[in-house]
Amino acid sequence: MATNGHSGHPMKWFKDQHAARHAYECAICLEVLKDPVQIRDCGHQFCAVCIASNLRINARCPSCRIEISEAMIFEDNAARRLIQQLDVNCCNEGCSWQGCLSSLLQDHQKNCTHGRDAVHQLDADKLEALVVKVSTLEQKLALQSLQHENEMRQMKEQHNQDLDQLRQEFNEILTVYTMRIMSAPQGNQQLLATSNFSNHQERVVTYTWRIRDFARKYHQAILQNVIGRLESEPFFSRDGYKMKLRLNLNQESIGYPGCMGIYLLLMKGDQDALLPWPFTKRFTFILVDQQNDPSQRQDIEESIVPRGERNFERPQGVENVGRGYENFVTHAILNTRGYIKNGTLFIMVVVDP
Repeated sequence: MATNGHSGHPMKWFKDQHAARHAYECAICLEVLKDPVQIRDCGHQFCAVCIASNLRINARCPSCRIEISEAMIFEDNAARRLIQQLDVNCCNEGCSWQGCLSSLLQDHQKNCTHGRDAVHQLDADKLEALVVKVSTLEQKLALQSLQHENEMRQMKEQHNQDLDQLRQEFNEILTVYTMRIMSAPQGNQQLLATSNFSNHQERVVTYTWRIRDFARKYHQAILQNVIGRLESEPFFSRDGYKMKLRLNLNQESIGYPGCMGIYLLLMKGDQDALLPWPFTKRFTFILVDQQNDPSQRQDIEESIVPRGERNFERPQGVENVGRGYENFVTHAILNTRGYIKNGTLFIMVVVDP
């Protein structure tokens, strides 16, 4: 069974071509993904040969145009397994065989007695393997010419990361300073904004969670149909309560399909004996819209006021069961505006004094 000259598995093989095209079509050859790979920052998938050939010409993702490199491309084994289980037909004239793609490739394709394609398939597979090796070698040679450009880009990215780190440290220092001002005698208090880097000028943000590589983790959770749990580092409220944030990227398995959930978890801390229990402070989750124009930003906010639930009692173990929103934001909304920018997501939490 010969291919149509493209890199992917021919679309005509598949019994449900609509489903195969919707879920697994390569945007370059327009066939079903063969040896699927995924771009780390944007999550787009392509045939290995297709993206290798494209990268020699243009170091950008064909779907979203972000800059990419060989180091950002990884094998998508989960997609490979799912594709191998898709139902296919033998397209040789006169052959009525049906089964999954893996059976077609491993057994039937070599043994089919209909059509001359079956006779030459083994040699065709060997030739295609050689084409992949040659393409990979050519890709490496082409990338050498881009080495200097990549080094300059990496230096720029490192500079931006360092600047973001300084901004975060500035916010943390200013938050501590604000706490000290708020605890001073009433006559000495001053009204302080959160920072020059924040759009939330009227409240003191307790914690800012920057999730790098979010886009890849999010798309992987959707593709594999798993919860995709992420947790922040522990942090403290202004009163000394120890806590952390948890995100469930894909809530389908717990009855909230198409949603991302967020939760606040109280943790066992050194100051628990000095604090009032249960925890009664109102807290607000903020999904930050990263658009450049502050006037156009539309942050997503949800608040919870504890009512003495068990989640907010003094932790006896490492941490309590979290409390939050199972449907904090839908996937459809999450992929709009500037909520995910350069593969990164920002979550803030404000705990009232």
